[in-house]
Amino acid sequence: MEKAGYVFDVVTSDLDEKAIEENDPYQRPLLLARVKMEALIPQINEPAILITCDEVVACGGKLLEKPQSKEEVRERLEDYSNGAIPEAITAIVVFNTKTKKQFEDYLLKKLNKKHNKCYQY
Repeated sequence: MEKAGYVFDVVTSDLDEKAIEENDPYQRPLLLARVKMEALIPQINEPAILITCDEVVACGGKLLEKPQSKEEVRERLEDYSNGAIPEAITAIVVFNTKTKKQFEDYLLKKLNKKHNKCYQY
């Protein structure tokens, strides 16, 4: 963005993502991106475009949190080697603080093991 001439600041929220109770992997990233946006708006004192996002990984429709142990990592790798196909669900929220207009969307990426390629849906 800097190369395109845009001036921007990177700000983070103190959001405890574990406190957000949404286990649907297709809803969670959009919900988290919205909550981040709501948490950051009070910190902005001039007209701006606020962009927030989040990404989760799911497999078989189940949300996969970050592994907590080596055993969990081994189990996931075994699942993947047995044909389980992980998906990455990425959500973005764009908010104009001046006009209050908001845009949001998500992208689903699924690995095709046969061709070792990533497909977007």
